[in-house]
Amino acid sequence: MSFSHHSRALIFTGGSLGGWALSHVSPDDFLIGADRGAQFLISSGYAPHLAVGDFDSVSSDEMLQITDTALELLTCDSYDKDFTDTELAFREALQRGFRHIVILGGLGTRFDHSLGNVHLLRQADDHAVNSFL
Repeated sequence: MSFSHHSRALIFTGGSLGGWALSHVSPDDFLIGADRGAQFLISSGYAPHLAVGDFDSVSSDEMLQITDTALELLTCDSYDKDFTDTELAFREALQRGFRHIVILGGLGTRFDHSLGNVHLLRQADDHAVNSFL
């Protein structure tokens, strides 16, 4: 599948999200839901182009919705992984060639995840990616 018609990747995380985050969505964005962020997109009327994570933050009914709605689904084991769901989503966006990546909901709920997401800005810089958190 070609993603060349998408100008940037928006990663919705499981952090603090609300209507403010949806105001950043443009029609040509590639929408990535990281774990609970995928459910946020779906409950807000958007079908994620990609849902990624271990999905340990969603119920079984919500997981069925994600499976049925997301255009693509990448799952991983919650115990056997080296990265947070947000970092997995970020790495996937990099691998797909995006050079403009916006992380929404990456700050404010869990300090450890907030700190990890701030460190993603360094990875973005290392790959010459315009990234915002």
